[in-house]
Amino acid sequence: MKKESYVNRELVINVLQPRIALGNVSENKTAIAALFDRLDGHIAVLPEYCLTGSLVWLAAEQTINLLELADEATNAAEELGREAPIPILIHSLERSGDKIYNTTGLWVKGRLKGTQRKQHPDKDEVALGVFGGTEGYPIFDFEGFHFQIVICTDLRYFTPSREVDFVVWVSHYPEAGHADRIARIFRIQEGWEIPVVVASPVGGGMIGHSMVMHRGKILTELQEEPGVLSWSLKGS
Repeated sequence: MKKESYVNRELVINVLQPRIALGNVSENKTAIAALFDRLDGHIAVLPEYCLTGSLVWLAAEQTINLLELADEATNAAEELGREAPIPILIHSLERSGDKIYNTTGLWVKGRLKGTQRKQHPDKDEVALGVFGGTEGYPIFDFEGFHFQIVICTDLRYFTPSREVDFVVWVSHYPEAGHADRIARIFRIQEGWEIPVVVASPVGGGMIGHSMVMHRGKILTELQEEPGVLSWSLKGS
């Protein structure tokens, strides 16, 4: 049974699907900011690698200085966090000392309120110098609603808490094998009682298809163009 604060409440979630360029943080920041005037919700969500593009694909094209790229992405995330008209989940590379993490942060009125690190980086990410987090999957409390964040392949290892109302899955979909990938995702979460909000970019080798899933069904979905998906979750 939900707490009384949930009753008659509504949370409007905006999923931003920007068109990104591989390795161009400045251009990607501009593309993201250009979608801000279309936000009409309570909280916004950005996809994985929305500022840098896929590290693995980028490394296949050029030599990466991961520390410098992380610093540039962090600065861009901070600027977006200040500019966003509503609270926003921004994915970036997080630098902590000499370690780099694949991280999504919750920004509210220009301040970082909490983070979720990817717990199980892909082997290719690890080879590039990305570390895995050890914090598990904390519960975020926002406007009386509770949610957890899962980054990309961490979905394989994740089971949502019974205390949350929805899950945010921060990911990126390459074109190859897209249909099979979606089918696997459905199998993972079809038994869950709560919806999953999925954010994925277009460009940089990715094909978008941000969506909201529930019990193996797509409730609403963007296609392969940049845009903003708006979805309402009712408190009960």
